[in-house]
Amino acid sequence: MELDEVRLRCLLDEAVGAAQQAGNLMLECFGRSDAPGVEEKTSVADLVTKYDRQVEDLVLARLRACAPEFRVVAEETANSEELTDLPTWVVDPIDGTTNFIHRQSECCVLIGLAVRKRPVLGVCFIPKMDELYT
Repeated sequence: MELDEVRLRCLLDEAVGAAQQAGNLMLECFGRSDAPGVEEKTSVADLVTKYDRQVEDLVLARLRACAPEFRVVAEETANSEELTDLPTWVVDPIDGTTNFIHRQSECCVLIGLAVRKRPVLGVCFIPKMDELYT
């Protein structure tokens, strides 16, 4: 599947919007007094929180709404979809979960799009610093 410049720009805009909305949710979670629900995934250093899952759900809903035909590989979903030549969103909802748990600013939302197993766009949003990279 070929993606022209106009479609790529629309997809980038949607990924930016999803990352910023997810970042706002992360900031909201920083202010909550409830426990983040920390669980180990594969080791004591590989953690996930209920907020990772909430942020991922938000991002995936937005990405699937704008491009339902695209595949998705997302960290917390632990889906078994492999990277193929088909357009595939690659999502890490909260990169730096340990920092997030400790309310440190060094955590971000990462969203990428690969086509034919090559990256064609990427978004990194660091909500506590209000920094966006594309």
